[in-house]
Amino acid sequence: MRSVEVERERPGLLTMSGPLFGRDAELAVVLGLLGDPGVRTVVLVGPSGVGKTKLALAACDASAFPLAVVVQLSAVREGDVMADALVLRIGASEALSERPADALWRAHGGDPVLLVLDNLEQVHGAADIVRELLEDYPAATVLATSVGDVGVPGERVVRLGPLPVPVEGSGNRATGFADDAPDFVDQGDEVSSMTALAPALQMFVERALRRDVTHPPSEADLLAAVRICRAVGGLPLAIELAAARAGSMSLQLMAAQLSEPTGLRLLDHAPAGAPERHRSLGAALTWTVDLLSPSAAVLLAALSVFEGPATLEAVASVAPPDVMALDVLSTLLDFSLVDVDAGDAEEPLFSLLPSVRTFASERLTSNGERPEALRRHDRYVRARCRTGRPLLPHEVADILAALDRAQLDGTSDAALELALQAARVTTAPGARASVATRVEGLLEVPGHDAVLASRALVWSVSHLPADVDDREAFAAWTLDRVHQAIRVARTSGDSGALLDALELTIRTLPLTLDMDLARAGIEEGLALAEHYGDPGRLARFRMWVGMANLSQGQVEHAEGLLLAAFAGGSAAGDRVAVDYSAVFLRAMGCTDSRVPSRPLPELQDLLESARRNHDGVAAAMALNQLISRALDAGDVRSAAEFTLQLLPIGAARVVVEPLPSATVLTVAVRVLVAARQWGAAAALQASLAPLDPLLRNALSRADYLAYIASVEGLGVGAATPGTGASSSAPPPLREAFRLAERTMARLVPPVEPRSAPAVTSLPASSQLTTREREVLLFLVDGAANREIADALGISSKTVMHHTVAIYRKLGVRGRTEAATWALRTGLTPSG
Repeated sequence: MRSVEVERERPGLLTMSGPLFGRDAELAVVLGLLGDPGVRTVVLVGPSGVGKTKLALAACDASAFPLAVVVQLSAVREGDVMADALVLRIGASEALSERPADALWRAHGGDPVLLVLDNLEQVHGAADIVRELLEDYPAATVLATSVGDVGVPGERVVRLGPLPVPVEGSGNRATGFADDAPDFVDQGDEVSSMTALAPALQMFVERALRRDVTHPPSEADLLAAVRICRAVGGLPLAIELAAARAGSMSLQLMAAQLSEPTGLRLLDHAPAGAPERHRSLGAALTWTVDLLSPSAAVLLAALSVFEGPATLEAVASVAPPDVMALDVLSTLLDFSLVDVDAGDAEEPLFSLLPSVRTFASERLTSNGERPEALRRHDRYVRARCRTGRPLLPHEVADILAALDRAQLDGTSDAALELALQAARVTTAPGARASVATRVEGLLEVPGHDAVLASRALVWSVSHLPADVDDREAFAAWTLDRVHQAIRVARTSGDSGALLDALELTIRTLPLTLDMDLARAGIEEGLALAEHYGDPGRLARFRMWVGMANLSQGQVEHAEGLLLAAFAGGSAAGDRVAVDYSAVFLRAMGCTDSRVPSRPLPELQDLLESARRNHDGVAAAMALNQLISRALDAGDVRSAAEFTLQLLPIGAARVVVEPLPSATVLTVAVRVLVAARQWGAAAALQASLAPLDPLLRNALSRADYLAYIASVEGLGVGAATPGTGASSSAPPPLREAFRLAERTMARLVPPVEPRSAPAVTSLPASSQLTTREREVLLFLVDGAANREIADALGISSKTVMHHTVAIYRKLGVRGRTEAATWALRTGLTPSG
């Protein structure tokens, strides 16, 4: 293109010669807008140092405009000075009193002109100057750069963010390579291989190679460069400044320093000749923040206390009382200092770039506002934990930071209380492990309030790790911790704490194997719950005692306790009492007519509830009964499907709790025998032989008898006729689980996704609606409520209402009887 011969100021560090990295999509958008006759103003918006000027010049060079005028306005503050600068750059007159539009007419006589106006953000009245120019010179198009919107009517805004940085674990090196990318280090043509890298890494490597072309980066250098790009958040200015350091220090040292809280100070020096605002990262951010109102600057500094993204509620909680958070946050968004993510979250999340957060944090400290901002943050965290809602992933880091501050402040009871609050709302395994580590550290500090200490001990035992090196030592530690929790709870005088501790005696039984302690604990707990009139606890202890009686063959007594537990748990809203007692009552064949409170949940619904609540034990019990039902009906395939869901629950804790894991394998043996997989069944049964004396107590009497009946005649360690079983040593439990999983998988061929079946006619005597008939067909197929809901486009709750209506109209007691009725009456999917 032909450009007007005007003197261009040196555009700055970001407009140095070199390729434009990671901006192909944005460049295409800008060129498309510039080529649209209906668009007169295009504004590139982004934080200082993001590369707006470089993209603007690239668009200027690639556009179809025959004439272009580039005007650098970084030193201009007032609108009249801007008008004079435009007149001078247009170059048609020396009369500064002339209007820019008149100068354009004089110089170009109405021909199309592209005006590139760089750094409009600080010019007061810039929108008025641009609007007047466009009105009076119809052939002009403006391409402007600014940290925020300019405010010209009809302007189109293109927002620029940092360059994409390498994603953790992406590609074949975790350095941003694509999986099929060429090997950067091994190939001789380094630059051509750079196309395989993330844009931020491409830019860093290209800039670093300029400074030493004789030593291309090694694999270690690339890994360090990845860390550098992540530390600076992909901001192009920061990448330029870091690359400028590449000749004077190793990339590994630079990466280590940038990971420190004050590491970005390393980028406080730029090559000679760079504009003042681009000579350091701090200078670039100061340039932008100085344009803010005082309240916006204060809120920006306060936002630095967050460790990760924050909701609007969280942002408002750290704002000073006189700052209207929502209004001020809009300003920070306009200035591209705050990023917003409105993706999959229930509400938008606001965050700061790493460089902006470091800058804002230093401002918060220098202004003396950090202590009060942290106090507001801590109050928000405590209030958030008290809501009882599960923590979202982005909230975990802030919860842990507040917890660490409380511990460092020496307020150990406050820290322990916050840790327990956080524990109740923390569900992610990694986050829960972090909370557990802090709870353990706080428990080592003496002098805690007895109630807090007791509850912390109970929580620590209730969240045992999935695997340990020494099971016996871990079992001894657990038993000691249970005794300690009971002892401390007794001294506290808090009945709730003592009941929690007593409940541990049976919850930890699969690990401690201390039957005497468990019996004493649940009997004392039952008596205490009755004495204190605690309905939820009473229901739960009745359930535990009922389970114990059932395992000892005291069926009638067990049924009475479990019925009372189900009714009491339903009234008190105790999910554990309701779900566990319902599973056992279903296993005993208890009918709804014997349940006075409400109908027993179906096993599939109990399974869904257990999964929602991450309760592996309840899920295992429901699956066990579903497997038994399938075997009783001769449906081996369904039994194998359920067993495949059950096996991971047992395998997850095979080291710390071998007895529950062994009970899972007894179910697998029964399924394999029913499938006539004699060799695999014999191998599993052999692995269980050493635990057979314990299985008698671990399984209910009915389950144990069903297991024994299945394995009769298999033989332990001997070849079974026609099976090819070897006489080698039986596999350990871990290997047994793998064997069971492989064998079950062969029994369950791939299943096509379910679709809503067409319904044939039903006998006239039935009163089912069309929707109820569709639901009933899914029940025949063994679908869970969630599967039915997904297939029919309705909620699980609606499915539950339909199933209850089906049971009532057909006069049946559950899914099995409803499915049997449908099959006998000829209700089948058509076609």
